Amino acid sequence: MYRWLIRPNDQSPVEILRDSPYDLVADQLAGIMAYPDEQRGGVYGTAKQMATCLTSPAVAAWVTSPAQRGQLDERPQFDPHAFVRDGSTLYALSMEGEGTTGPLTTALTVAVTEAATDLATEWPAAGSLLRCCVSWTRPRTCAAGGACQISTPTSDLAESSS
Repeated sequence: MYRWLIRPNDQSPVEILRDSPYDLVADQLAGIMAYPDEQRGGVYGTAKQMATCLTSPAVAAWVTSPAQRGQLDERPQFDPHAFVRDGSTLYALSMEGEGTTGPLTTALTVAVTEAATDLATEWPAAGSLLRCCVSWTRPRTCAAGGACQISTPTSDLAESSS
């Protein structure tokens, strides 16, 4: 992904998105690529800042599937929906500053929050996300590298639906 960000005229991401269920995202990206140079540069510059952590070989190995290198991926896979249903707690930590994994921590937090939203939507006993507690220990810096705690007390939901 970082390689695409440093090559703003590379149409590969648009083509990949068009070959998937993400046609509208492909159109959106094509539109951004057609922006005037200065405006496109601002969008790509922001995206590059967020993806800087991917230039670290350790981080790249952590987020890149071995299958992309022709190897079997035997790492445990995180399923945010199963995580939320289990009633587990997520402590998302990341250092602050340039090149941190803060954007990845944010993506993980969003995935868990979306899974909690899905659970609340499909489980009438949940009623709303009020049963899912999301607390930020450093709300102003969490997305950039603070600590986030997400608790999903689904055991309470199971009791209330009985």
